[in-house]
Amino acid sequence: MPVEILLIEDNAADVRIIKEIVSHSTVVVTLTVAGDGEEAVALLGDSLYKPDLIITDANVPKISLPEVLRLCNAESIPVVVFSAAINPAEKAEVLSLGAKEFVEKPVHLDAYIEAVWRMIWKWVKPTD
Repeated sequence: MPVEILLIEDNAADVRIIKEIVSHSTVVVTLTVAGDGEEAVALLGDSLYKPDLIITDANVPKISLPEVLRLCNAESIPVVVFSAAINPAEKAEVLSLGAKEFVEKPVHLDAYIEAVWRMIWKWVKPTD
């Protein structure tokens, strides 16, 4: 059974890197990308779409991350914030709204790849 991940990210370079990383998985990983909060809310509002994991940047355009978390009510889906910077108040807010963890984006590629895999395998239990 494939692993379905919703990536909420507006940075094209990060999207490309994460797509490349998951393409090397031994388990099929389907990555759906929302470029902003509005797209994410629309996707999560579709009753037929239920990702196994949401990986999101902290700073998403159109609808803020806290508002996305409030609107989509995705408590049954693990949400991991993967961001280069977030202030402590924002971090506390997104965690209080249901995000499971905050992972700082590493600068070095090897650490970045490792962080992506750690998030996926920590929160997604693939089934055969």
